[in-house]
Amino acid sequence: MHIAKFSVKNPVLVNLVLVSVLVLGTISLIDLPRDLTPNINFHWLIVVTTYSGVNPEEIEKLITIPLEDAINNVDNIKMVTSSSTEGVSQISVQFENMSDEKYDKLFQDLKSEVEKIDNLPEDIEGPEYVELTTDFMLPMIFVIISGTLPEREMKEIAEDLQRDILDIKHIASHGNNVISGVGEVIMKCANHTKKYDSL
Repeated sequence: MHIAKFSVKNPVLVNLVLVSVLVLGTISLIDLPRDLTPNINFHWLIVVTTYSGVNPEEIEKLITIPLEDAINNVDNIKMVTSSSTEGVSQISVQFENMSDEKYDKLFQDLKSEVEKIDNLPEDIEGPEYVELTTDFMLPMIFVIISGTLPEREMKEIAEDLQRDILDIKHIASHGNNVISGVGEVIMKCANHTKKYDSL
């Protein structure tokens, strides 16, 4: 009741306060950061390890099972699933609902447990950790190439396709543009001393 009486007796002051609030509110709205797809961390990650040329059974035995055993030592994990395919081990790890700070700590604990494994094959690639966030998932495209060609030719085809995709307008030339599932070319040179001596 007192506010109403004050407003009637001081209309100019009340109008100035009202205009000031409207102006400040408009400025705050304009300066408010907005994002069409804000980055959200789902506390879900995938552990990817590649071992080219190895069959799924050996991938599971040598890589997937030891990694799963280590990962299961970490607290607050809701679900662990895995797949072992030709040359690739993928383990999906979903954590319980928690704060980002606690998740970051458990993520480091998971890495520490994996680093303790001392019987993984020496020539594997990884493990690499892929966190599932909106930044990672949107926008995205997966291109899968399969066939009966030799691995070297399949890799060349994949690299050509990758360059063609990156040439498309509005496609970022940085970020997660990765070719996986293929190995590097390694050349071995043997020195046959006896053969040289016979020449």
